[in-house]
Amino acid sequence: MRGVKLPQPKDPSALRRLMGALPRRGKGLLLYLHQNADLDAVGSAIGLKGILPHSKIGAHQSVSLPAKQLAESLGEVVEVDPPLEGYRFVLIMDTSNPSQIGLEEPPPVSFGILDHHQETYTWPTPHIYVDPSASSTSEIVCQYYRLKRTPVGEREAKALVAGIVGDTAKFRYASPGTLLQVIHLLKGAGITMEDVLNTIEGEEYFNYSRKIAHLKAAQRLRYRAVGDQVVAVSVVSSFEATAARVLLVAGADVALVGNGGKRRRSKEVRISARAKPHLVNLGLNLGEIMAEMAPKYGLQGGGHPPAAGMNGRSEVPLSRILTELQEEILRRVEMLMKGAGEGE
Repeated sequence: MRGVKLPQPKDPSALRRLMGALPRRGKGLLLYLHQNADLDAVGSAIGLKGILPHSKIGAHQSVSLPAKQLAESLGEVVEVDPPLEGYRFVLIMDTSNPSQIGLEEPPPVSFGILDHHQETYTWPTPHIYVDPSASSTSEIVCQYYRLKRTPVGEREAKALVAGIVGDTAKFRYASPGTLLQVIHLLKGAGITMEDVLNTIEGEEYFNYSRKIAHLKAAQRLRYRAVGDQVVAVSVVSSFEATAARVLLVAGADVALVGNGGKRRRSKEVRISARAKPHLVNLGLNLGEIMAEMAPKYGLQGGGHPPAAGMNGRSEVPLSRILTELQEEILRRVEMLMKGAGEGE
């Protein structure tokens, strides 16, 4: 890839300062991840644990199914809702605000932040490194390996590539530099993409429940359009993230899938949103929309322009939340289309 360079830290000194504040070799350190921790959250934590071998990994409330598969395949334990007070230091990873880890305020222990999302909250700590230009938190961990001149092991390489795969939608939104980073990880560890995908997917492609969830998402689909752009909404009881991706393949330009199963009886809400690249390139930002609208329903929301989510407990019916999200996205798509037409 002539002329393409590996992604570099936005601020190498700040990244070194954050890592220098962590307990030596990770003793008494918790790598803490957001609710329903995804591939990037778990992958970046497992990758960083290669440098901090005595650290532990925890997540608030739950771990997503692909991330759980990754952890199990690599022999890693991700503890759900660990007691934070039992640690000397908590490094909060891939998390943009306290609500995503179930807190109204920062944790009651020494803590730091390592993240790649746009900052929506000012963390009261000097130990912070946030780089929204990075494709993923996993990519930032790769950068730290290079700063330390430390080779990435096979296990850690699989985890970091998996994290990048997850947050770039299987490279759909990957820059040339990110692709070069993946090549270096694969080559350096002597592994293949097939090794990584097998680690992530395992038997999930053949999982009966997943198949049924995808089919039900299509069966229950409701859609509206502005011009020729289709915004689809559906409800399932599991696999909402993959169901949203399936609806894009089926023809939707934006897909919103809510979890309406057992969680809804306990007022738990989980919504996944996905958008096609042409709308993202036009300026649609699902992460921004989710972050803005979530508080209206007492939820937490955020993510990236093409892939975002909303979750938490809410008294508002799921159907109403999905309808209002659909309306807001349609409104923004219409504005973007008008703006593009005027600019021609």
